[in-house]
Amino acid sequence: MEALILDFCRQVALDAHAVTDDQIEQLRGEGVTDAEIIEMLEVACFTVSHTKIVDALKIDADPWLEP
Repeated sequence: MEALILDFCRQVALDAHAVTDDQIEQLRGEGVTDAEIIEMLEVACFTVSHTKIVDALKIDADPWLEP
């Protein structure tokens, strides 16, 4: 299930418009609730937004974002 969640979040970060109903249904099929899907979306979008701000300002990312 972790791979499914990571693939979903990666898709959201790269091209949110390309997320399919099938991807959402796969998550639900694994027992992920709608509230958890929303939470995943919020975290993915926050991370993308934060990264864009850091890149635009040419500052170092927060240490917790470093791989």
